[in-house]
Amino acid sequence: MLFGREKSQKREQSQNREKSPAREHYQTRDKSHNLGKQQANEQPLAQQTSQGEMLMVVGLGNPGAEYQETRHNCGFMVVDLLAEKYDGRWAKTKFKALTARIIINGRRILLVKPQTFMNNSGEAVALLQNFYRTKTEDIIIIYDDVDIQLGQVRIREHGGPGSHNGMKSVTRSIGQNFPRIRVGIGPQPEHYDIIDFVLGRFSPAEKEVLGYSLAKAAQSIELTTEGGIQFAMNHLNQRSGQNTTDQRTGYNTTDQRPNQNKNDLRSKQLVANGVTSGGADDIAGEDANGVAGEDAAGEDAASEDAASEGTVFDDATGDTQ
Repeated sequence: MLFGREKSQKREQSQNREKSPAREHYQTRDKSHNLGKQQANEQPLAQQTSQGEMLMVVGLGNPGAEYQETRHNCGFMVVDLLAEKYDGRWAKTKFKALTARIIINGRRILLVKPQTFMNNSGEAVALLQNFYRTKTEDIIIIYDDVDIQLGQVRIREHGGPGSHNGMKSVTRSIGQNFPRIRVGIGPQPEHYDIIDFVLGRFSPAEKEVLGYSLAKAAQSIELTTEGGIQFAMNHLNQRSGQNTTDQRTGYNTTDQRPNQNKNDLRSKQLVANGVTSGGADDIAGEDANGVAGEDAAGEDAASEDAASEGTVFDDATGDTQ
């Protein structure tokens, strides 16, 4: 009889614990938290934040393992760098692109890698813009530029596509009123076909310089979330001196060889391209080259005044141009 009474008391105590205010509070909080996460995942990204509009950051490149680490995939490399740093997870979408969601300085970012091949990049950008109702000025395109020397990064608020076919596709789809970040991969050796060059891979010496450029391009996105594209341009227009790590972002954005002569770097790069650069893959009808060739009369001609091109940061020398 005593055993039965103790058993009954324990059952009542257990029921009272389950009804306690503290336990109900945490159970309700957990349910609300999970429901909130589920609703957030179902909402369009642009509706999930009150801290400014969503920023869409698009890296241009060609999908597939055969194009990884080629010169033409610098745009992919930059958004991959951001996804890795901010724990973004790439996912397939119905919009002909891979996307990853991250937050930088409280602002939601949609990273995008179009899967259409370079010449049709604008299709994916337009589909995503329409779905998320993103303003054109809140879309940033990152891509390689053969008319800019390796080691340089240029930022512009708007403008034409130059000689880049991927950018031509984007401007046809959404217009020209969007910021863009160009990562230099030039110069193109005289004996190299343009397609062979952009679909070739970087030599070990070039990769060392490229790493600083990719970090600088990624940093420009972080600075844009702080104060806008002009803020990023102004910051990157300052001389970096001998500091190899940016205190704001932790990126290593300064070449460790600040006394490197530009002409020496250019000569070494030409030799490296001619000896070690990979040739073009056989794309068999795929629009993977995405380059129409250098347009000497276009906006990206070598003789054009750098001031009209926006910010120019030379990572190979530590100088601004």
